[in-house]
Amino acid sequence: MNSNTKSALMALLLTLPALGLLQGCKSDEGDRTIVEILTAGPDQDDDGIPDGKDNCRLVANNDQTDSDNDGVGDACEADFDGDGILDDGAGDTKQVFTACPDGVKTNCDDNCPAAFNPEQENTVGGVLGDACEDSDNDSVVDGSDNCPTVSNPDQANNDSALGDTEGDVCDTDDDNDTIPDQGQGTLSQCTGGNSSSCYDNCPFNANTNQADQDGDGRGDVCDNDVDGDGILDDGDNSGSTTDNVCTTGESTGCDDNCPLIKNPDQANTYGPADDLEGDACDDTDGDGLIDKDEVDTHGTEPEKADTDGDGRNDNDEINGTPKTDPTNEDTDGDGLNDNEELTTHNTDPNDSDSDDDGRNDGDEVNGSPTTDPNDDDTDGDGHLDGADACPIDNPTIDINPDDGCSDI
Repeated sequence: MNSNTKSALMALLLTLPALGLLQGCKSDEGDRTIVEILTAGPDQDDDGIPDGKDNCRLVANNDQTDSDNDGVGDACEADFDGDGILDDGAGDTKQVFTACPDGVKTNCDDNCPAAFNPEQENTVGGVLGDACEDSDNDSVVDGSDNCPTVSNPDQANNDSALGDTEGDVCDTDDDNDTIPDQGQGTLSQCTGGNSSSCYDNCPFNANTNQADQDGDGRGDVCDNDVDGDGILDDGDNSGSTTDNVCTTGESTGCDDNCPLIKNPDQANTYGPADDLEGDACDDTDGDGLIDKDEVDTHGTEPEKADTDGDGRNDNDEINGTPKTDPTNEDTDGDGLNDNEELTTHNTDPNDSDSDDDGRNDGDEVNGSPTTDPNDDDTDGDGHLDGADACPIDNPTIDINPDDGCSDI
């Protein structure tokens, strides 16, 4: 061992007993011992954080909070959110009590000293600014709260996609369909398709027509059983009403096979084999008549919209004006089909002689000579077309001219 090593070891041995004697001695810096001071360094504010590590050496702040992360603790920083507005901007040694009003930035204290808000917005009211004020105590500050005066920590806003900014708990029209929600004044619920001076029967689903087919007080757009037959439209809870429709007699675990028409029996015996619609609403050919009625009542073909091929839809022939025979293309037997009489000649498809001139409509239109089927005296000579030997000749010529008819 060289002489230098021996000297260092001797010094250490002499120091250790001295430290032992000082172990219990207190310094003039609070409760810290002299040993702690020697080993950790001074702590001028006695907050347990040595000055070398303390971000506020002269102000006790054992939590070392530094909101703007600039290396200076909040407890000793004049602007600890770093927004340019002094915490004691009024210079009265007090903070917050002279908080800046909306938009004011000088000669007042930062109205949110721990939240960056250089514009000092305070639009809702109260002492604190929007950036830190929480008027409804829902843990969402007013500046971000979509209902600043009504508690709604979830901030739910059903119609936000439509540009609405109010949360559901304070929005008077949660689906933006112009029909007010329940609780607005003394309004009663919308019923029977009425949509004015009443409250929304589907407050979270837009439905300006307020349709409620089964009259259960729940609008069709939010009703899972629109026809009220006890069979749920989405009975299998799949999110679809077409993937698993009920078959005859089924009522649970499947979707209503006629969601707009009551059919608790879910009967499905008519139509093609792969048909998914129930008998109550199945219209295979789309003519407006359900298949069951076409077969059982009208004798028409459920897979053919115009059974007799006259150009007129079966439903129009049965329920339109005028009614005609959907199984006979020429209901009055005058040689003109029903649709031709209505759309081309404006004659009556139920009357073979529309103008009652004694001449059949078909003969007047297609015979020789052709006459007006809607005028009983085409040439105006005082003789009905059916009795006039020259129905379209000069009116001065007799009914039986010796020289014949110029039009024949």
